[in-house]
Amino acid sequence: MAMYMDYRSSADADGTICAEDVISAEGSKLLSKGTVLNQYYIYRLLKFNIKKIWVLKEINKGYDNSEKAAEDILNSATSIIESILKGGGVPDEFKDMLFNIMYYSDPDNFASIVSYVNQIVGNDSYTYDHSLSVAWLSVKIGSLYGFEKERLKDLMQVGLLHDIGKSCVPSNVLNKPDKLSLYEYELVKRHPLLGYHALKPIVSDEIAEAVLYHHEKLNGTGYPFGITEEKIPIFAQIICVADVFEALVAKRPYKSKISPFAALKILRNMALANEVSYKIYDIFETNIMNSYIGTPHPDMPDNIVIGYDREKIEPIYLMDVNSSEEVHQH
Repeated sequence: MAMYMDYRSSADADGTICAEDVISAEGSKLLSKGTVLNQYYIYRLLKFNIKKIWVLKEINKGYDNSEKAAEDILNSATSIIESILKGGGVPDEFKDMLFNIMYYSDPDNFASIVSYVNQIVGNDSYTYDHSLSVAWLSVKIGSLYGFEKERLKDLMQVGLLHDIGKSCVPSNVLNKPDKLSLYEYELVKRHPLLGYHALKPIVSDEIAEAVLYHHEKLNGTGYPFGITEEKIPIFAQIICVADVFEALVAKRPYKSKISPFAALKILRNMALANEVSYKIYDIFETNIMNSYIGTPHPDMPDNIVIGYDREKIEPIYLMDVNSSEEVHQH
């Protein structure tokens, strides 16, 4: 994610993010990790004869209105989710877009947010990849739910930051291949609280509270407080669905991935048990599975496509698109 760059030769150095603290030859800190370069900081680096720095990202300052940023989110979500469903995660070019949109949406706090994100990258790259995927999945759910475009940018920010508290949990616990001990599980369960307290000074109350409550369940069986439906904000409810789904379909050091069909069956059972919102699950399931209908089956010739039984949440037949005749029944 970071690269070692000669900022002096870059015409776009203004807006670049420091990936690490910049230290002078005498040992004093010139710039903190997460600082967004401007002309004053560039002059300061030149004054101390600093020629190259580790940078995290170059920010595209091309968004001149919020409508353009919101349109980019909506236009990109479908292809990104297709990549997530195929196990490819979020493509690099869309990672850049996410940070560009976040910079446009909240430039004053952007350096602090990136600093927290960089902590996740350094501590656990799997959590970072997961957070990127949850951000885009949440945006898709939010658009189907009917949110205005402006709110989708906030929802994207929640998705990216929802696990920020895990940067305070030891990586050997996060990536432990065996079952967690009770103590280790309690450590992990603290991450929503840790994330909330870290973010509260720099983000809106709606975003901070969504981070705090994203592991709560509507029936009161979640954590950290065990609150019920009427107290759980809608952003947190959406993040919960996206979070569970992505965790199931992605491969991790401690688990194998499962198919989107199997993941949706688990989510449906959670919705029926009133753990997650049935409305949110329903619009997500319908959209995700509709994207499979008519697509080539991965294990069959190209003329064989997938059909879908919505009640059972499974592909039930394959069809020859040339003859429209059913050729296989599960």
